[in-house]
Amino acid sequence: MSRPQHLCIRPLNVTDISQVLGLEITGFPKHERASALRIEYRLSVCPELCSGLFIREFDNNSVSSKELPDHSTIKKETLIGHVIGTKMLSETINNESMEVPSDFKSVMCNSDGTLKDEYKTKELKELETSNENIEPTEDEVHQEEEKKSARTYPLGHHDSGKTIGIHSVVISPEYRGKKLASLLLKDYLQKMSQQYVSESIALLCKSKLVPFYSGVGFSDKGVSACKFAGEEWHDMVVILDHEEEDEE
Repeated sequence: MSRPQHLCIRPLNVTDISQVLGLEITGFPKHERASALRIEYRLSVCPELCSGLFIREFDNNSVSSKELPDHSTIKKETLIGHVIGTKMLSETINNESMEVPSDFKSVMCNSDGTLKDEYKTKELKELETSNENIEPTEDEVHQEEEKKSARTYPLGHHDSGKTIGIHSVVISPEYRGKKLASLLLKDYLQKMSQQYVSESIALLCKSKLVPFYSGVGFSDKGVSACKFAGEEWHDMVVILDHEEEDEE
């Protein structure tokens, strides 16, 4: 169960959107995937809350040269896992925290929330073609949910929120079984704690994944009132431990 070499964890940004959408396609059924519009919004307004696990490929000629290279030796970064979050006013995930405010001005998406072709990589286009199905999209599910429930909180990300809501945790199917999800989440929790970004982190998970999230520090708060994608979820919450570092 060896892990791949040259792993790197770094904050995501809007230039990663095509790879993020590719992971959403391979990692989730269509009705649970984040739309391109939601991804663009989250990577635009709070990239510091979005973390990616990459495999890096290097320019070996530059690395092996006797002189220092005058450019980055990183030739390619392949995203194999991500954690994507926003800050919320609530203590647990709700529908409003997943939405995009109406005043957000998209640059990368079409009017229907799909990614414009000029921002798609060849790999993403191939994935989209091979994963066509008739399941409802996340946006269509949310539209139905909005008709059934009144809004309690304002939509989207809020800097003043004291809770980070994680909306997506995924590892590429090709690299599962190597404890990479634990690696990515533990790194995320540690960084959010050290940076004093929030008081707690919340997410939704299926009942079968409660033991996994409990193992990395989350507490099960029971079945969630949020019925995202029309399914039953558990509210998972972890209180961040902001320990003061010893001064030398």
